[in-house]
Amino acid sequence: MSKIVIIGTLGSGKTCYFYGMLHKMQRGVSGFSLRINDSEAYRKLRAGILRLGDASVPVDERWPDPSAKLETYNLDLLHNMNKLDSLEWVDYPGEYVMGVDDKFIDLLDGANCLFVCVDGSLLQGDKDELEDIADDFYNHSGMDLCNALMRAEEKSGNAFPPVCILLTKYDAVSPELQDSETIKAFAKACFPVLFRKGKGKDRMVTICPVSLGKDIAEGGKLRPKNVERPICFATYLMQYAAVQEIVKKYRNFLERSEQMAKAYNEKSFFGRIISPKPPILSEEQKQAVIELINTAESDLKDLLAMVNSLPLYINGESVNWPD
Repeated sequence: MSKIVIIGTLGSGKTCYFYGMLHKMQRGVSGFSLRINDSEAYRKLRAGILRLGDASVPVDERWPDPSAKLETYNLDLLHNMNKLDSLEWVDYPGEYVMGVDDKFIDLLDGANCLFVCVDGSLLQGDKDELEDIADDFYNHSGMDLCNALMRAEEKSGNAFPPVCILLTKYDAVSPELQDSETIKAFAKACFPVLFRKGKGKDRMVTICPVSLGKDIAEGGKLRPKNVERPICFATYLMQYAAVQEIVKKYRNFLERSEQMAKAYNEKSFFGRIISPKPPILSEEQKQAVIELINTAESDLKDLLAMVNSLPLYINGESVNWPD
């Protein structure tokens, strides 16, 4: 089972993002979808998603109650309705990071990805005010998260997991501040630790603006934008290593079969009688293995297509997505 931890202070849009993401991913995007595998959790989440999407309900009543406590949900990741992985989704209140609470640090152990929610409605004004906005955010919550991540790295002797910075409520960002370079500069100023080389493994970060709909705060419809990209980022990283291992294994398998077939065919007539024929793959079996490799690589390319427009940083350096 893979684990995704999402964190954000009250009002950052963390729970709304989760609902909007489920709204879109239960229907599926490019063959990938999510399934809630607990009936009680499904009923709760379904009610929240329907309320969020009901434009006839007064705006203040559409929003889910802020999650002021740790909550965990079990999800299944599907591709073309076939299960790829089980996901543990851990919703962690940002306020818990403040002070000396080690629960968050312990949660990062074994996490495959960390989602950090930043309230996009904070980005108001023009570019001359960006530094002040970033300073205010860093002093309010960015500093605590950076400190917790460094403590987690020190405690485990390893790096913290890959991070996706979610700029929520992107539709509420001032138009002058919506360009990608400004968003990237803001994220780097809010979480400087994420963009430096650490003591353990490489620090991997992406940044993704998300929105539930341009007019939803004024009573408009639920129209999630980009909400699938963070989960696809996490899935891509988890599947990338697995696919590389599978492809390597099967290609070695094919190569060994070819070598055994060649060695056997080069034997003399009597040599073939004396030596038993090795377990050589038939042409049908070879084709089946090749199809498995092609399917695994094709699935990975489908995921890559959904995330490769996002910026990717390794130790603060902008890099290309691995394929």
